[in-house]
Amino acid sequence: AVGIWFYGHHSDEVVPKPENVGKRHQVSLTLNDGRVLQVQQWNNDSVIQESGTGILVSAGQQMIYHAENVQLEEEIFNTLSVPRSTEYQVQLSDGTRVWLNAESELEYPVKFTSGERHVRLKGEAYFDVKRDTSKPFIVEANSLDVRVLGTEFGVRAYQDETCIRTTLKKGKVSVENKGSGIVLTPGMQASFDKETSKMDVQEVNVNLFLAWKDGRLVFDNCSLENILKDLGKWYDFDVRYEREDARLIPFSLNIKKHDAFAEVLHLLEDTGCVEFDIEDNIVIVK
Repeated sequence: AVGIWFYGHHSDEVVPKPENVGKRHQVSLTLNDGRVLQVQQWNNDSVIQESGTGILVSAGQQMIYHAENVQLEEEIFNTLSVPRSTEYQVQLSDGTRVWLNAESELEYPVKFTSGERHVRLKGEAYFDVKRDTSKPFIVEANSLDVRVLGTEFGVRAYQDETCIRTTLKKGKVSVENKGSGIVLTPGMQASFDKETSKMDVQEVNVNLFLAWKDGRLVFDNCSLENILKDLGKWYDFDVRYEREDARLIPFSLNIKKHDAFAEVLHLLEDTGCVEFDIEDNIVIVK
């Protein structure tokens, strides 16, 4: 494996990003009635109207729901969509905090009113669940349910990936599929194969899988193909390979999420194993 551990102790020289790569996109909120709002356009606190009821939402770098005095006969849902090259936080009405990674989507009630707290995830998110023993918190990701009371964990469930991974940092969770489940303890990860419905559990270094939440992208002996696929979500680019064998070259990489994209490519090129060209929003591997 070619190791690159890059902690920011690099030259102060500013390396410009390639044109169109890393372009920022808008986080959007879809209301229960179908309206779509651009979150970054809000200033300070805003009131959104849902089914005739005003919900106070604090915006900015994160969205915070305030629905303590709201009376709802049934749950109504919002959907928060985070595109490529962007990340966002939301605090749900019960106090649970969620960090959404790039190219992810979370559907949740504006206020939890039933006996269980259900949310639905596409993509990747980190959850810090507010403990409530009377109302289990359940993350639905494809055909998988992650059931908790109060804990911290990450779920990766991108639609274009065959595996759903649940990584536990604190507490205890049950990862369930069609009535059968596996209980995880801290430091464990459950990998669910969507094609075979097989569940594997192993002990992992949680920082490798959850560092994105704290602003780092970390890869340990990963193929170049998988690394570029993840970087593409954050820096917003596609990949074309002129060398098929380059897909499997292993690298270890530890970078800040906001490092210049061009400098990340230069780090990989400095190993002498691979070269890159950029055309518009496509990275060409040579």
